[in-house]
Amino acid sequence: MTCKMIERIKKLLRLAQSANEHEAAAAMSRAQTLMQQHGLSYESPELSDVQEILTKSRFKAKGHTQYFSALASMIARAFGCKVHVNWNALSATRGVVFTGHHERPEVAAYTYDVLERQLINARKTYITTLNKRIKRSTKTARADLFCEGWVASVERLINDFALTEEESTQLNSYLQELHPDLKSTQAREASTKYARGGVDEALWAGRLAGKSATLNQGVNGQNQGKLTSR
Repeated sequence: MTCKMIERIKKLLRLAQSANEHEAAAAMSRAQTLMQQHGLSYESPELSDVQEILTKSRFKAKGHTQYFSALASMIARAFGCKVHVNWNALSATRGVVFTGHHERPEVAAYTYDVLERQLINARKTYITTLNKRIKRSTKTARADLFCEGWVASVERLINDFALTEEESTQLNSYLQELHPDLKSTQAREASTKYARGGVDEALWAGRLAGKSATLNQGVNGQNQGKLTSR
């Protein structure tokens, strides 16, 4: 089926919302006929205006850390999206994929880029404050705990987006059709053992630094306050 036909059906479905009852009924009848001819339903991904946007993550570790998963998940919730991760073994790069309706995935990807950049910079700054004589594994564990605290603090920017039942069904149908092999993965939490007594201090430092996280500019230069979308 051509893109032109899909757009035609979408247009008819929009006309079916017209205040003119006769026009709406005629448009709905025609849309249903075309949908039946092409094996489509109202939940079909092709008709839902669902799209996915991939943004490259700067985190290099192959395993999913808890703070990475938490950051991506909270942003997805804020914009009514689903999120999954692509790992490219050849280039050792991770892609964060946001799936949602209309412009939501684009805004979610932009927001993720902004906050991830701030988190990475905050992590680097925190590591410079640690005693140079402690082991690398201890620095890594404390930095991971710092990041968990940072992400938890940033939740103050988040308002969860309430998807309609129809939107939720469309998203699930889209993912099932295009990514049938998606599986949940267990995120790796920061090691309290290797932090060697610095757990509370690292978490507190992260929460404190997270209060400085900002989102001054939105997509296309629009200002953003608390994260939400409609």
